[in-house]
Amino acid sequence: MRDRSAVPLGESTHSRPQARTATADRGSVPARAASAPPPITPPAAVRYGESSGTPVEVVGRATELAAVERCLDAGTHGPVGLWIVGDVGAGKSTVWREAVRSGRHHGYRVLSARPVESEATLALASLGDLLRDALVERGAELPPPQARALRAAVLIEDPEGAPPDQLAVSVATLGILQALARQGPVLVAVDDAQWLDRPTARVLDFVLRRLRD
Repeated sequence: MRDRSAVPLGESTHSRPQARTATADRGSVPARAASAPPPITPPAAVRYGESSGTPVEVVGRATELAAVERCLDAGTHGPVGLWIVGDVGAGKSTVWREAVRSGRHHGYRVLSARPVESEATLALASLGDLLRDALVERGAELPPPQARALRAAVLIEDPEGAPPDQLAVSVATLGILQALARQGPVLVAVDDAQWLDRPTARVLDFVLRRLRD
């Protein structure tokens, strides 16, 4: 991994922070990172809205947004990651949305998920959010056993026989992300990562350990 960085947003030492991740890569699969830089006091900044393109004011987050831009710039050369941490209400989702918007602006294929607490027990719900559209587009590039396992896992088709096991789903996820990355940079963005269902988290851990430059 070429870069490991975190952006703290008003983090308190008395509570466990929530987390947003935005990871980017070209030619491989993205990675998370969670080292903590010194405290920051950013000036104001203005950015554009995620989908409409209309101006949206983002106040006091210029340093964090600059870190997002550096991550996206570096992601065109190899695997990098950004972990956004902070207390509830610190503005993590605002920075996360800007990362998604900026990734699209820079030509990244964006795969995003926004898990919520009520869905944390639904197996592979977030993996489906991340990969369902990409699998429809690029699933033919996977070996048939992997394609079948991943389609069944994200409920695109019924499983043949027993449900797909964790290894098959994990290997297929790695394969589909690599297929996308061969065509251009890929950004995997997860908001409220603490609510990822456990099976999705295990699949992403499997993929991240197999990053290659």
